[in-house]
Amino acid sequence: MNSKKFTNEEMQAILQRAMERRSHAGEISYSDLSSTAQELGIDEHDLEQAIQDHLDGGGIVEARKQWIRSKRKKFYEHLGTYLIVNTFLAGMSLLSGGYWFIFPLFGWGIAIALDAMGAFFPDEEKIERGAERLLRKQKTSKKLESELKNSNVKAKSGKYSINISNGKIIITNGDKHFEINGK
Repeated sequence: MNSKKFTNEEMQAILQRAMERRSHAGEISYSDLSSTAQELGIDEHDLEQAIQDHLDGGGIVEARKQWIRSKRKKFYEHLGTYLIVNTFLAGMSLLSGGYWFIFPLFGWGIAIALDAMGAFFPDEEKIERGAERLLRKQKTSKKLESELKNSNVKAKSGKYSINISNGKIIITNGDKHFEINGK
């Protein structure tokens, strides 16, 4: 037996090539997948989770892209604010005959540079944590939305009454009704 060690990336590439060389149409049964995972030291729960993630459309991949887009959007918003404020400060400084505007320009510029590094060159660990946080938020939001759609809540305080049912919120004050429809 060969005692060479392989990285995860090498293992994936080798197994991918081996699968492509198989005689049947590239499909593998669940039991074959399970036994392969078991031989690789992957427990049943982790395999089930990986299958579910794959069947969900690779949610983590989309969440990673969404997190990166969000970071870049925040950077551009920060950059826009920086440019507007520092243009104003430079104008005021030059009109008053001074050059003091360079201090906030460079001080804030350092923060802009750090933001740019985080937005355009994030490390994988931060992307992964951000994507997982996004997925948890989305999952919680969907669960809450589902619970609200299926719930019927009524509350009354003084002259106001609130009724939440079937995804609608109805606020009543005497003969006035205000209705908010869910998605």
